[in-house]
Amino acid sequence: MTKQTKWLLSIVVILIALNLALIATILWHKNEAGKHSSGNVKNYFGKELSLTKTQEAKFDSLRKDHFKRAEQIRSKIDYVKERLFSLLKEQKTDLERNRIAAYLAQKISELQKELDMETFQHFSKLRSLLNAGQQPHFDRIIQDIFKLINPTDSLRTAAHSTIEKQSLGKPNAISASLGSLFLDSSRTDHKANRVKD
Repeated sequence: MTKQTKWLLSIVVILIALNLALIATILWHKNEAGKHSSGNVKNYFGKELSLTKTQEAKFDSLRKDHFKRAEQIRSKIDYVKERLFSLLKEQKTDLERNRIAAYLAQKISELQKELDMETFQHFSKLRSLLNAGQQPHFDRIIQDIFKLINPTDSLRTAAHSTIEKQSLGKPNAISASLGSLFLDSSRTDHKANRVKD
């Protein structure tokens, strides 16, 4: 090996080592962030709702069960979506492709409904653990979370409110049409929401 080849080989080895160190650092920070975010949620609810130790333990148990079930549903949704978009490259007639696509889209819709119901029931179970004084505060927290994860829904509601104010509270054909457009539009095209409590 020439001196120049040895020098280039040394640089390549150093660059590979630096890349491996960078990847390891990123993975370690990602893992640590996941651990802390889970604890932060638990601490947030505990602090905001003044949970007792018993309530905290039950919250944590329900949360773990919910995330296990929700992740299974999300995995199914991802699999069906992959299958749907893989149709684009398959050699099928438009009729066949559209028939399969309609079936898969329906399946995605059913799974999204299942995920939404799982999430709703999870929050309902959490709420049932609270006393009458804690429940209104929990309701406000859930509504705030919902607004954060569904900003388009908040925009629709704001737009509907603005339309109603402009019509001075007197619904007319235009405000009724626009209101129904904003509030009743289909949500099946939205990416699956990953509600993390």
